[in-house]
Amino acid sequence: MTISAAGIGSNLDVNSLLSQLMQLERQPVVALQKRQSEYQIRLSALGKVQNSVAALQGALGGIASLAALRKTAVTPSDASVASATASSGAPAGSYAVQIQQLAQQHKLASAAFSAPTDALGSGTLNIEYGSYSGGVFTPDPGRPAQSIAIGTGANTLAGVRDAINASGGGVAASIVNDGSGYRLALAARESGASNSLRITVADDDANPLDASGLSQLAFDPAATAGTGRNLIESVAAQDALATFDGIAVRSSANVFRDAIQGVSVTALKTGSIGLSVSQDTGATREAVQGFVTAYNSLNKTLHDLTAYNPDTRSASPLLGDASVRGLETGLRRILGRSVAGLAGGIYSLSDIGLRFASDGSLKIDPAVLDAALAKNFDAVAGLLAGNGSASDPLVQWTGSTTSTQSGSYALTVTQLATQGSLSGSAPAALAVVAGVNDTLDLTVDGVAASITIPAGNYASAAQLAAALQSSVNGVAALRDADVSVAISAAGGVVSIFSSSYGGISQVQVSGGSGASDLLGMAPTAIAGQSAAGTINGVAARANGKSLVGALGDASESLQVRVGGGALGARGTLTYSQGIAAGLDRLLAATLASGGSLESRLSGVQTSIRDLTDRQAEMERRMSAIEARYRAQFTALDRMMASMNSTSSFLQQQLSRL
Repeated sequence: MTISAAGIGSNLDVNSLLSQLMQLERQPVVALQKRQSEYQIRLSALGKVQNSVAALQGALGGIASLAALRKTAVTPSDASVASATASSGAPAGSYAVQIQQLAQQHKLASAAFSAPTDALGSGTLNIEYGSYSGGVFTPDPGRPAQSIAIGTGANTLAGVRDAINASGGGVAASIVNDGSGYRLALAARESGASNSLRITVADDDANPLDASGLSQLAFDPAATAGTGRNLIESVAAQDALATFDGIAVRSSANVFRDAIQGVSVTALKTGSIGLSVSQDTGATREAVQGFVTAYNSLNKTLHDLTAYNPDTRSASPLLGDASVRGLETGLRRILGRSVAGLAGGIYSLSDIGLRFASDGSLKIDPAVLDAALAKNFDAVAGLLAGNGSASDPLVQWTGSTTSTQSGSYALTVTQLATQGSLSGSAPAALAVVAGVNDTLDLTVDGVAASITIPAGNYASAAQLAAALQSSVNGVAALRDADVSVAISAAGGVVSIFSSSYGGISQVQVSGGSGASDLLGMAPTAIAGQSAAGTINGVAARANGKSLVGALGDASESLQVRVGGGALGARGTLTYSQGIAAGLDRLLAATLASGGSLESRLSGVQTSIRDLTDRQAEMERRMSAIEARYRAQFTALDRMMASMNSTSSFLQQQLSRL
């Protein structure tokens, strides 16, 4: 007899019996799944803690250094005349600024044409960049001339425009309809007197100067109209001119950088303004608020994940977790500590308006914080970022990092920083003639520049030096690289000094028509040197006037600026770590590979993997057990079916007796 389904032979609900038996057998598997779910919840909770810790560490960047905290605000009295920005090192003060002249781009225009499709002619345009003096053009040797071929297929007004723009050079071309016709307008892309244009033409009609063909685009101010000066000068190139507290400053663009140290002034129109440079306490307040917000987010995360609800008798997933308890303890210890060596009665966070609420979060009292910033900004910065001082008045502590340890360190200076310089070998010639002795090619701090010395008969070498200094500091290449010079004269001899200090500081002259008249035949170049010495008895790293504590030493990254003085022992440097440094070390250790949080995460992940493996093994066992039970029930079913068949046969036989 064949049984097609379990229970047919015995009339038993075999599947139900198997299900109930397997539910009992699977109890250990269910327990493993529950434990795995708990570990997954714990893993997710630890991940939230990790993210909040990382967010707090990121927010520390706003308060962990003096540079981050010491924001500078610069305010012009009339924002329509000039705008200004300042770096953190800009000195506070008030300055009188007069914008005398705005920089202009050189702009030229052609004669009027009836349509953009009108033919001009073919040939080659040769565009040079340089400066004009007395109607004489002097090319800039640092900017090679640009040649643009105009073929017969592109010899229209529009075609020439497109060819100039496609060349990617220093001239932008457009077509302007002024009501009388269409004109080709050319503009130098850079402003300043040294970016003037001269355009010569190799005309296919063999006459490069007449007023026909491509020669219509020739422009040489030394020529006459119709014979080489065929474009109209609509705007002459010129530098921006200004005075800062009465000192004349020139710039090829409408931006004056470092006329006031660390301040950049953008001229918008001519006029006089006052410029106020002050501490930007608003930006510092925002940095403190950003730190408090990030800390409170972490505090809430820790509170929510370690809480116990007595009403529901339920515990959060990280209640009692050792790594979290250690983090909470460390945070309270660091945020509650005092920092020594600060002035003005500021020792702890509560002194600047940051106090703990009953739930462990930080609250800011804006009035107390603003008063502390206004009264003693340095002490607030010292509390947060760290505080340093030097016993020598000519040595200034300028910074540190979270690697710098608190302590007192001996300072020894073996070399003072010097500036690179170039001094003439003979008195300077005071007559500068345009096109004769008015150019100078020099390199300052590795940046090359070509200078046109303003022509004229100077009353003294000092007057010539002042004019030369304005010209040099107005060169775009130097300005963009934040390089400048100071030029002086003594006994008629001109000396050029780089404004920087250290090994990169150097001034070299490579040529120019005015080099020998200005500096003689054998000027003396002296390269700058960086300061040298030891901090805590270990050779310090040097950068200009700065000495920086050696890597790996307790004074690591402690930075001071040596302003002068004698060589030898220079007293002590005292440094106290700020609260941000302690927090950064704690958070970095928590997040580091092998740190408490990472180790806890790794342990939970390992437990989850182990439980997954054990569950898979138990599932294989459950399958074997279920198969055995099913086989046993099948055998029983067959036996019961056989016995039922025998019983029926016997009953039939007995009923016939």
